[in-house]
Amino acid sequence: MINLLNNANKYTSNGKISLDIKLTKETDDNVLIRFCITDTGIGIDPEFFEIIFDKFQHGSDSIKEKYGGSGVGLYIVKHFLSLHNSEIIVNSQPGKGASFSFSIWFEKVYKNKTSPTMLTNQKIAGKVLLVDDNNVNLIVTKTLLETKQYYCETAENGFEAIEKVKEKTYDLILMDIMMPGINGFETTQKIKEANIQTPVVALTAVDVNQNQEDFDRVNFAAVITKPFIPDEFFDIVKNAIGRS
Repeated sequence: MINLLNNANKYTSNGKISLDIKLTKETDDNVLIRFCITDTGIGIDPEFFEIIFDKFQHGSDSIKEKYGGSGVGLYIVKHFLSLHNSEIIVNSQPGKGASFSFSIWFEKVYKNKTSPTMLTNQKIAGKVLLVDDNNVNLIVTKTLLETKQYYCETAENGFEAIEKVKEKTYDLILMDIMMPGINGFETTQKIKEANIQTPVVALTAVDVNQNQEDFDRVNFAAVITKPFIPDEFFDIVKNAIGRS
């Protein structure tokens, strides 16, 4: 939902953006919630409805040149929704804005139920530094790590990450690649030059094949490509910490 709101904001220089959340169905234990994000921005030509959900796609070349971006936002949205057995619906016309909607079933939560994330006094699985300039990515990945009892601190850029690893000891560093100021390759190189032995795992939407020389030069402990499957993500994290 946040990715869709960010897109609406990016492509609407003048006009309005609306978020509508509606309960559409309900059972004794579940509710079906419909989310709809509508904007009055530049709109999308219907011929691009299919490809905008592909990885590294922006629709037309002119949109890519003017607005930039990695081209993975809608791809990630579609992937996450598939995990909820849901799909994204788009309605749009060029110059008349766009509307993206989806529906998800949620389980009702009762006060007498205990959330697994509330468990305390359990052994920490490892101390992780998560480096990413995207706040949404930080929140989602940090929360995911904490569900498996990993202690996680965050850094919003490479400079902050370098300072933190000099001050504290971590079992693992998860490093985004595309960051302003100093990218993940340069940050990791400086960490290694400081003789810090903490394993660094790249966590990125960058195409590894197109940047193979940089990945080989830095020699990450592993590479996790966004969007990732949680089980595979935790296998790599666990193995990287174990080897260290």
